[in-house]
Amino acid sequence: GIKPEHKRRIIAFRGDSGSVLWQRETTGIRSLFFAAQHNRLVFQEKGRLMCLDLSSGDKLWESPQVKIKQAKTLVLSDGVALIRGARALQAYDCTNGALLWEKEILQGHGAEAVDLFVVKGIVWPGMTAVDDSLKATKRSARAMAVGYELRTGEEKKRIAVDNLRSPEHH
Repeated sequence: GIKPEHKRRIIAFRGDSGSVLWQRETTGIRSLFFAAQHNRLVFQEKGRLMCLDLSSGDKLWESPQVKIKQAKTLVLSDGVALIRGARALQAYDCTNGALLWEKEILQGHGAEAVDLFVVKGIVWPGMTAVDDSLKATKRSARAMAVGYELRTGEEKKRIAVDNLRSPEHH
C-alpha cells in the first residue's frame, strides 16, 4: 500500500521570551539537517534545499533536487550553503538557491566522513587517509586535506601530513 506522509513542523521560538515566533508544516524533512545564518534557515525537504526567512518563516527559495546521495553535513558560511556527501561537495548561493559549484571529493572514512569546515573562506571537507602517492586509501598513517575556495570551488590548498594516524587504531 501507499504509506501516508507524516506531517512535521518547524517551530521558531523567541529566545528572550520562549514564545512561538512562527511555525510551518512540512513533509519529508531530513532530520538534523538544518543550518541558520544571516536571518536564513536552510534545510533539506523531499530531496531539495529550502530556505526560509528566520524571522517570519516565509519561503525565500527552493533548490532543484539535490544531486548528492546520502548527504552527510550541511553548513552555512558567508552566504553559501554547503552540502557534503561521501564523495561529493556542493555549494549553493543563499540569496537565491542557485548551485554555485559541485566537486567530487576524496572519500573520508570513519569520523572524518562527515567533517565539513570553512576557515577564512576555504572549505575543508575533512581529512582522508592517503598512500605514498596521495591516492585515497582506507588505512594509512598519512592523511591529506584539500581546501576549496568558498564561492568558486577552486582548489586552493592541499596539505599532506605523515604519521598523523594510527592505521590499526580502533
